[in-house]
Amino acid sequence: MSVPRYAKTLVLALIVSVGLAGFGAQATAASEFTKKVKKTVIVYTSPQKTWDRTETDGGPAGGSAGDIVYFSGQYFPTLAEARSMKGPKKHFLQVMTRVSNGTIIDGENFWWMENSSFLVGGRIDYQGSFKMPNTPGSSPDARKHIFTIVGGTGEYFGARGTVIHTKIGEGLEAIYKREFRLAP
Repeated sequence: MSVPRYAKTLVLALIVSVGLAGFGAQATAASEFTKKVKKTVIVYTSPQKTWDRTETDGGPAGGSAGDIVYFSGQYFPTLAEARSMKGPKKHFLQVMTRVSNGTIIDGENFWWMENSSFLVGGRIDYQGSFKMPNTPGSSPDARKHIFTIVGGTGEYFGARGTVIHTKIGEGLEAIYKREFRLAP
């Protein structure tokens, strides 16, 4: 079933407006992430090749601003369990919207991400912007991103703080360490 173009445009406008409102909160949280933390929760994603993925082409055909990518995958408590995909697991859902196109000179695309992570004790929701190189590589900028926690459920109801994503590995074999630093 095809989604009408006006519906895609409406969804994109809503995501971008919510995203722009969150930029100030993200900058504040990023500068605060080294301060005292109430609790830290660390999980590891399954390899990226195991994630479910759906793409919506929101702009001109091919990769362009307005494209939306939906991911869902699994979390594991340790890196070894994530690599073997054995052990207790929880799930995450992330929605990424491309907000700019990279150029030959800068070679980067900018994205806005909304994420819900289902952890032991509840769910943590977070959001933020990040840049992704057009070409594979291991530059520190491409391997670590900081996002703002905007709420949660259960044990994490009303959560605030930051999430640090660190990429481990390359390509579709990559696993992401997600470190949730919850503010007091």
